Amino acid sequence: MDTFISDLRPQLSEGSRILTPSDADFSAANERWTDIDRKTPAVIVQPACEDDIVVLVAAHAAKVPFVPAIGGHSPWSTIENGMIIDLSHFKDVSIDTNQQLVTVKGGVLMKELQIALSEKNQFTTVANGNTVGAIPYMIGGGISSYTPLIGYACENIHSAKIVVATGEIVVASETENSDLLWAIRGAGQFFGLVTELVLRTHPPSLMGPDGVRQLGNIFFPTERASEVCSVLRDVVSRNDHASAGHFMAMNDPSKGRILMVAAQYFGTGPELQATYQPVIDLGPLDHVHLPSTFEKHSDHLAWMCPKGEFKRFSQTGLASINPENFGKLVDLHRELLETLPGTERSVFTIEWHTKTPSDGPRKTETSFGLKNIDTWLNILTWYTDPALHDKVLQFDKRAQEIMRSDTEENAFVSYTNTSRSDPIGHRYKDAAAVSKLKELKQIWDPEGCFTKELLQLFSLEISLSGRDPRSFGLDKNQNVQSPNAACRPNLERRRYASDFDPPHNFQKTRVILIMASSEQATTSSTGFRSQFRVVIVGAGLVGLLLAIVLRRAEYHVVVVDKDGELKEIGAGIILPANACRALDQAGVLGKVQSHAVAPKAWVSHSYRQGAILGRMELDPYIQDHYNVPFLVIHRPDLRRILFEEARARGAYIHLATTADVHRTDFTGGFIHATVAEEVAKATCNSNEGRRERPFPADLVFAADGQQSEARAFLAGHSNQPVPTGKMVNRILVGIDRMRELGLEDLIDPPCIHTWLGPGSLAVGYLLKDVFNFVLACSSESEAEVFLGPREVDEEELRTVFQDWDPRIRSLVENGHGYLKWLLLDNGHTELSSWVHAAEGDKLSLALTGDAAHAIGPYIGSGAALGFESATVLGKLLAQARQRSDIAPMLEVYESLRRPRTDLVRRVTQKMAQEWMLPDGALQAERDRTFVEEVPPSQGYPNALQDPFFQTWLYSFDGERAAQEAWRLYREDGS
Repeated sequence: MDTFISDLRPQLSEGSRILTPSDADFSAANERWTDIDRKTPAVIVQPACEDDIVVLVAAHAAKVPFVPAIGGHSPWSTIENGMIIDLSHFKDVSIDTNQQLVTVKGGVLMKELQIALSEKNQFTTVANGNTVGAIPYMIGGGISSYTPLIGYACENIHSAKIVVATGEIVVASETENSDLLWAIRGAGQFFGLVTELVLRTHPPSLMGPDGVRQLGNIFFPTERASEVCSVLRDVVSRNDHASAGHFMAMNDPSKGRILMVAAQYFGTGPELQATYQPVIDLGPLDHVHLPSTFEKHSDHLAWMCPKGEFKRFSQTGLASINPENFGKLVDLHRELLETLPGTERSVFTIEWHTKTPSDGPRKTETSFGLKNIDTWLNILTWYTDPALHDKVLQFDKRAQEIMRSDTEENAFVSYTNTSRSDPIGHRYKDAAAVSKLKELKQIWDPEGCFTKELLQLFSLEISLSGRDPRSFGLDKNQNVQSPNAACRPNLERRRYASDFDPPHNFQKTRVILIMASSEQATTSSTGFRSQFRVVIVGAGLVGLLLAIVLRRAEYHVVVVDKDGELKEIGAGIILPANACRALDQAGVLGKVQSHAVAPKAWVSHSYRQGAILGRMELDPYIQDHYNVPFLVIHRPDLRRILFEEARARGAYIHLATTADVHRTDFTGGFIHATVAEEVAKATCNSNEGRRERPFPADLVFAADGQQSEARAFLAGHSNQPVPTGKMVNRILVGIDRMRELGLEDLIDPPCIHTWLGPGSLAVGYLLKDVFNFVLACSSESEAEVFLGPREVDEEELRTVFQDWDPRIRSLVENGHGYLKWLLLDNGHTELSSWVHAAEGDKLSLALTGDAAHAIGPYIGSGAALGFESATVLGKLLAQARQRSDIAPMLEVYESLRRPRTDLVRRVTQKMAQEWMLPDGALQAERDRTFVEEVPPSQGYPNALQDPFFQTWLYSFDGERAAQEAWRLYREDGS
């Protein structure tokens, strides 16, 4: 543990605190609402921001047990010799009155939430206790006096952020991880550490005309318990009003043992009086009317909140209010106080609220299985002598037995937030919901980092059922499937047709698996892959496609990108057959086609008058010969499609996050990143924000383009790309404007048009709603090297192309969206290897896409090669059976990809030279070959029409190549 703590310190933010038993503040930090079962942790860590929590949850991988704590009320927020994550230093409340939402972070307590909302004239569901932690109360269901108005607390959860077992921050909302949001609403404690809730808020006018609730306290002697209870039952069972309250057997310091009806009414004072008049007519000892604001909701219970001594609180659901049983409960309370000295502050209570929310049937789907329970038995036992533990516990059990005496055992109800020892069927009454929770547990916390209960139930259910494991989200070998496989719509159980039948000893097999360690349980392929953490640096086209194929292979995938939003340089991108095959194998080609254009041909023109030199047929030729289309598409559209698909398949994508590859911890398994200031402020309890964040990783893929920091890291020196001497200018022209200019021949039918000129090249093609026009020319006029896009000097561009085809001059003069950028080359930085393949448990690193094999834009193959590499990696890693397969697979990847990408790069450079020849004999011979050599043969000026090169380039099948390469490696051992 000492080593763990010393390693932990540099990973936490400056505002965090680490307390050990030798620290002066340790004892105070370890104080709890109750001293029952209070344990002594090895360390208490008080994180200052969300990133600290990510680091602390990652302690699970280091076999350090932990529990979170906020207000210290939970029986499960204490631990012996482990770590307490004390959230009291990470808290914030922000309110959006326009949207009627409040964002609650970390260790916010009930009183803090009430004050903040009251200042904005809003309210939401809260607990009875100023020092109760808001988030744990909400995610456990949230019984409340306000339930008749706005439902249980969990029904008011709009969205959430949760740190899951992998150490990732996951957003759960109606549109993103909606099943997880459903689980958080009532069972969040099983799935992770919830760091943030966004809650719905409501105007106080719902409580009554003056925005206050009416409190009425009515006092009776204890011997009238059954009589009063009978009348009270009739009042609260009516559906003509909204009220809640407690009927309490208690010991008042001034009145002695007494009964108190503590009614809370939503309406006016006279309405409260009229509603509870039948109770008042019984002739109480006293009754008091006290209007109360939301801010002071629990102030009258402040006497229950001090920390220390021995307090036990349980909540048991009741089918109804039984006056006879309540009379017996009051007698039991008297017996407790008379026989066990020091228990005078104990209170036995019936809590009620009138039926469903006043605005009609519940609309929010939750996992909370007790929404239909309107009456509760609340037992608070409070004493000072630890020798009374067992005796007091018996009184608690006897109280439950009395109030359940008229209820069948299968109808017993225990409140989620106060019991984890009772059968789960008592805490979640919806069997379908329990089944869904078990399956979600397998997806989000398969090793039981946050309690093991649902996992044990899940395994036990399978072991005793003899059912096909795939009907529980397992594969044929009883391994946990990925979210894509197991998290079907509504998690409907279905049996797939196959010849697999469970073996006769299936029950025994699963029981053994229940007892196996996590290391044993993850040795099989899918279990190993689901826990293997891949970080992809770069959320460009290649990085996103790689995320998709690795999620298909069931890896845990995180993508980080320095951009704060999705954006692309350039408007269009060419997707030749090999690119479309990769998209098809990733399952996204259909979506891409719906936003793309299939050009009929690729036409080459002379630069002066635009005479046609050659024509390469595309549609339907490519489809007929290669079984996939040839497309062009808006880059932003393609990136958005891949981004949404990667997210939908379970990849975690962090924008505005810059990876610092040079600080990668290969032994510890972390890659450090810097979060943009605006993002840091959103996740840190600090004015300045926290900029650093470690991402746990087993394998890092650098898909961060030509300016790749990872490439520089592997090279051992700076990787600043050098200019090629060429610059690209992009112009967009609207379709209507094209027709006004008489340029219909460039868009109807849609074709790719290329003009070949001295030292320059022009390419244009139709996208969905615009003509994308790109001109490559000399960059000699640029006084400096710049890495990003800049505005174009239109006059300079007109001068460069003044002698070209009149159509080009017309496009230059009538476009919009003018941008320019330098063409760069990172090929000068030759690497001995694209990969750093580590052995054992150490982190591996590999380059892909432009970071590994950037080429020029002249034959439209840059993205295609990146897509090929992503497909190869996806298929290789999908065959991994254990961690030790990864290193050789990375070596196979490079040996398979490097010769091909080097050849395409050389061909591209040769074509660029030929297509931009100066006027003269070589140019004339090129043009003659274009026109006269039909059909094209080997060595044709357009390599894409060379029948040998085209077949070699467009026929590549990344999945087949990867499968065959891995087979040969395993056979040959090299």
